[in-house]
Amino acid sequence: LRKIQRRVRASGVADQRDPLVVIRAKVPLLRFSEKRSLLSVDLSWNATDGLRNSQAIRCAMEARPELRPLMLCVKALLRQRGLNTTVEGGIGSYLLFAMVLEHFEPRARLEAVRREAV
Repeated sequence: LRKIQRRVRASGVADQRDPLVVIRAKVPLLRFSEKRSLLSVDLSWNATDGLRNSQAIRCAMEARPELRPLMLCVKALLRQRGLNTTVEGGIGSYLLFAMVLEHFEPRARLEAVRREAV
């Protein structure tokens, strides 16, 4: 993690703040904001859950287009209140997705989406 942190810092890809290594997370990661777009980036490795979960979210979003605007609104609200990162005690994107999907569909659907993504 530290080597990658140094490389990201040296490359100038990250915003003016130093890339932050988050060891306390369930999966250690490197967190930074991309310089041009200011998009938040979390890099982790040796964790295949992220790829599977991303595919599950993508499938659900395609099946239920109304999820996207609701997710974006709630994410903006959480960010305004500083509740958008799990490391700081907030709600992460996957948990938020699960909560919003549960609002529309029973729990069985989330499990089905996860199986489809594998």
